[in-house]
Amino acid sequence: LWADEPGYYIAEFPVYNTIVAALYQLNGTVNETLGKLVSVFASLGAAVFLYLLVLRLFSKNTALAALIFFYLFSPQGIILSRSYQPDELGLFFGIVGLYYFYLWTKTSKLVHYSISFVCFILTLLVKISFFPFAFPMLFFAFKKWKLKMIFQPLFILYTATIAPYFFWYLHMKNVYASYPQLHSADLISPGNWLKFNKLLDIHWLVNTVYDFIDQVATLPVIILFLGALLLKNRRNFGFIIAWSVGLAIYVLGFIGKIHFWYYQVPLLFPVVILAGVSANELLQYFKKHFVHSKIVIIFLIAISMFLTGRPYLLRTYAISLRHKHLLEFAQTIQNETPLHGKILTSADTHAALTYYSLRPDMWGGTLTINEPGCDNKCVIHRFEGFRAWGAQLYAVLDKKELTGKPEFSQYLHRHFPVVKESETYILFSVVRKA
Repeated sequence: LWADEPGYYIAEFPVYNTIVAALYQLNGTVNETLGKLVSVFASLGAAVFLYLLVLRLFSKNTALAALIFFYLFSPQGIILSRSYQPDELGLFFGIVGLYYFYLWTKTSKLVHYSISFVCFILTLLVKISFFPFAFPMLFFAFKKWKLKMIFQPLFILYTATIAPYFFWYLHMKNVYASYPQLHSADLISPGNWLKFNKLLDIHWLVNTVYDFIDQVATLPVIILFLGALLLKNRRNFGFIIAWSVGLAIYVLGFIGKIHFWYYQVPLLFPVVILAGVSANELLQYFKKHFVHSKIVIIFLIAISMFLTGRPYLLRTYAISLRHKHLLEFAQTIQNETPLHGKILTSADTHAALTYYSLRPDMWGGTLTINEPGCDNKCVIHRFEGFRAWGAQLYAVLDKKELTGKPEFSQYLHRHFPVVKESETYILFSVVRKA
């Protein structure tokens, strides 16, 4: 997404990028659909292994309900599973690693251990933020060996799964030390994540929880999840508790970003499992008191989830007018940019305009105009930094964005010629007027 990076996003090991690049080579050309297909198949795989894990720990009905809640009806889960980014691949490796670790504690087979070992390495490399998968693993190991687990050679060896990410982190630090202007350079700073003051902001807390309920889990699933907490039969709830502890640490560690929905998606796993437990309990109750109970309960849950998630489901399959303008403007930018040119873009869609504007020979950067805490002088300073980098054109998708930074707007119009302008967008040359 940040085109000033050297061919890949430094903060994440390019597992996803490598797979997509290989598909491009096989296809003979760049095709974004291939990149999205990686996420599609990864999401299918994650759903299958989630089902298999829950099936072994609970029941078929619980596993089926969890699968439906996770894969078919979570609004943002659907969006993420079709997205051009590595999150779904990381979740796939995480759930596969967890499933085979569980099998290893039951069978002691080296093949199960090996698959889990490799998958968890890939999980951490794709997204270090997916470390909470380790916590249910710890629970399964403790359940099998108790405190003697610390003397199990293969369990001790499993801690080495963090080593590849550690070496990648050292590489990141070296790159950012050499190129501090890279867009993602501030991501290794703890201050970018550990913003505990947000916990005192009631408005922020309410909005974050509301977004998770509304966009990620949906209200019916949350109600079923809360219902599971009241059940007397809590068989195998231990690994859910362990997983939740890991996710609580994750939320605190990434508190500065957790309000973004795609940081909330990992929280969905224990929620849908417990919701599945509740759905199974309801099914058993309906079986005793109603005819065709299974059909009725599945229909009621499906309809209620569809109605609550409908706006996001529509967003998944329909292109909004705003995004249509983005694609049209991106084509204009490509047509106006010289060979091997560098561009700078601004859009409320963040890096999307940069991404869609780039030809294979181009480089680009993204300037967020209305970022909180960055005033007119801050924006001008960043803009000049991109000019020094060699940007030749500056594109603003929505001219209304400039109204929030009037001094910056005046600075642009005073010093830089307009190449193209419409009712919605404006394209500047970054070469100063004579």
